[in-house]
Amino acid sequence: MYNNSWDCIAKTYKHEGVRGLQRGLYPAMLRESTKNFFRLGLFDPILEFIHDHHTGPPPVWKRFSAGALSGAVGALSCNPFELVKTRLQSQANVQISVGYQHA
Repeated sequence: MYNNSWDCIAKTYKHEGVRGLQRGLYPAMLRESTKNFFRLGLFDPILEFIHDHHTGPPPVWKRFSAGALSGAVGALSCNPFELVKTRLQSQANVQISVGYQHA
């Protein structure tokens, strides 16, 4: 159906317009904002929870653990938005649909 990425963009624009090209943009923006909110916002509170700063700087393994845990929470929080984005993007016009398209 498509020869390359540019061909996909051109055909989508031809059949669906700008709205077709921008489909899924809002959930993608929500996904990135929630992921970064939790990933960056939880690092310090988690590190403070697992390490007493009066004893000196935290060791590398505690910093790594705090980063891994805050990243995991960020990934879990953005998963629903990823599903919505993918489903919105899979809805295509009948003329350019490939395979089964969800309505």
